[in-house]
Amino acid sequence: MFPELFHRWLKGWSSFWRQGWRGYLSAGYFSAEAAHVGRTLPRHLVSLAQLTLALTLLARGWLTYHWDHPVRGLIWYEEWWTPVLRTCFGISWSEFAQTSDTWITPCIEALGLGLMLTGGFVLLLRQRFWQKWRILLVPVMLFMLVDVFARYAEKDFQVGMAIEYMLQAFTPWLFYLLLAKKPHWRLIYPATILSVACCFIGHGSYAIGYYPVPAHYLLMTMKLLSIDIESARVFLTIVGTLDILVVAALLVARLRQLALGYMAFWGLVTALARVLSYIDSTQKWYGLDPWLLETIVRSSHWLVPLLLLSLLRTKQGEPLAMQKLLRIDKFT
Repeated sequence: MFPELFHRWLKGWSSFWRQGWRGYLSAGYFSAEAAHVGRTLPRHLVSLAQLTLALTLLARGWLTYHWDHPVRGLIWYEEWWTPVLRTCFGISWSEFAQTSDTWITPCIEALGLGLMLTGGFVLLLRQRFWQKWRILLVPVMLFMLVDVFARYAEKDFQVGMAIEYMLQAFTPWLFYLLLAKKPHWRLIYPATILSVACCFIGHGSYAIGYYPVPAHYLLMTMKLLSIDIESARVFLTIVGTLDILVVAALLVARLRQLALGYMAFWGLVTALARVLSYIDSTQKWYGLDPWLLETIVRSSHWLVPLLLLSLLRTKQGEPLAMQKLLRIDKFT
């Protein structure tokens, strides 16, 4: 069964690389039929969303299984759970803390395995299956929201952290919405733009120092560019400012395509920075675990902007089909 499914998947992606990318380079993604708003969708766009979700789940699953997950911090939030434990179970926090790790760790490992298994199914099963059974994605959609909240709580409830991870959280929602027989473009297009914008605003707010600049931002910059810490801070301020400006550029119809192109490029660069800056021949597997996974889990940071770019059969930089549907020309 699985070899046949895998063969079909490879055949579909082979067709995508032969036709989809050539169509993109020639600004011809939409055929006359596919450009009919709200009725048909180029299949390779759904494949791109499918691949993005699969990579996100596979990488997040391994990182959860092997390197823990911030949901542990939610379980260990003493202020929240002390009244619950006392009222519902009649035990104190100290009693809970002494025994909880025996089940928390196996549960987190099982969660990681479940995410990897789901990512494998998303990757291998055909779109026809997911169109019929897209309801199976709902638990993944809900988990990704919990994932964002756990990271938000871990960073002392810094809003920048929450919105930075909104793009990763949106990947199952995007795939789910694109699987509809008649995709609801009035929801999909602005929601996707918003999720990309949130990611870059969140990332930029840390880079410019609105929130404390993460140490790994500085370390990666210093290693890759061979500069000192002060120069690294200046560089991060510049690129962080660009992250904010490029989001503003999304609001301008003539700049939207250029902004998405920059986002796809910079999203790929920042994802690759994880593995390139931490690769170490003295470490097991050259340090690729976890840094290669940290790169893969950020696939949405460049693939989703690329997906948006693929929708742009442009007329003065604005998607023709989206003009008709969203009447964007009235607002820009």
